Amino acid sequence: MQTVTETINNMNYNSAKMEPMTRDEVLKRLEPISGTKMKAVETTPRTKVSFTPDAIILQPGSGGKLVPISKEGLTSLANYVGVSTQMITRLNDNTASTVLSELLQKKGSYVYHTKDDTVLSFYPDTKRIFVPVDRVVATIEKAVPDAAYIRTMVDENNVVYIEMMGERRAPVNGSLLQNDIIAGGAFVAFSPMGTIKPVVRSYCLRVACTNGMITPVKAFGFEFGGNDGDSVWQWFRDSIRKAYQSVTKIAGDFSAMTAEKIQPSDRAALLESMMHQAGIKDEIADALRAQAIERPPESSWDMTNLISFGTSHLMNDEKPKRLLKAMNSISGYIGGARHNRECPMCHRSGRIVKHEPRSDEVVINPGS
Repeated sequence: MQTVTETINNMNYNSAKMEPMTRDEVLKRLEPISGTKMKAVETTPRTKVSFTPDAIILQPGSGGKLVPISKEGLTSLANYVGVSTQMITRLNDNTASTVLSELLQKKGSYVYHTKDDTVLSFYPDTKRIFVPVDRVVATIEKAVPDAAYIRTMVDENNVVYIEMMGERRAPVNGSLLQNDIIAGGAFVAFSPMGTIKPVVRSYCLRVACTNGMITPVKAFGFEFGGNDGDSVWQWFRDSIRKAYQSVTKIAGDFSAMTAEKIQPSDRAALLESMMHQAGIKDEIADALRAQAIERPPESSWDMTNLISFGTSHLMNDEKPKRLLKAMNSISGYIGGARHNRECPMCHRSGRIVKHEPRSDEVVINPGS
């Protein structure tokens, strides 16, 4: 059996050979957001904003550590409590301190965002779940000790996406390719700033083909439903294990898709409809059309691999929203009813992949 490293080295991932990322490499790549810390605070009469000759200082509440406020942090604070920055700058230091301290105390509770031990912004306390990057990575490795990291992304809403795989494998029976194997893993989405509730989805990579299909699968998806920042870590461990261990069931679904044959006359309509749903266009769409001519997809399994080639090899992970839309669409095709995958009338009328999610499916959307 191939190791994780051998599997990835045999894949033409993003048009280049690559090594799996180590934990240190993941943390380094996510460094711009991994240093972010969010803290929810209950205000007290001791909550105070002080102006000194050298800095603006926040005393969050009773016994809270004193934290310097940056210039952008002061602007955020003024906006949060409902005054203009221009008005604050016209006041003397003592008056500005009194105004901001009293208005902040009236909020009752708030969240402040720091990086490098400096306050950058203030937010209402909406009971968000703040999930630090380093702790998520540590939790992944507790759930799957042999984890290898495939791709990381951060979108404009401060949502972090981590794709990982482990050593677990399962065969796709019925495939025209001999020894068609998929490797199991997990797709994790979360936000250090609490812009989404954490989500875990099952994830698989096709090992035996240079295509190297890489895609999350909606089945075996989990969304954290609590409001307790402590219980989220047990949920993460359990959900990642379940998603990872689902590879055998997913391989069974893929095996069934090998029997869903696509008529030659329907291939072009199906491909165009799927690319439209996935938002795949321009040069990437042209590349998929060329590949379909060279190696015509004969079954739903072949079509899944063809479309996922675009997301795993051709699409730029610097545009997470576009990539995520395409991955969700592919996952919908996998999770859709057989009729939706096979019926040429559905493909031509644009109704493909419009299935209702099952109860065990989770659609991952960027934060808002």
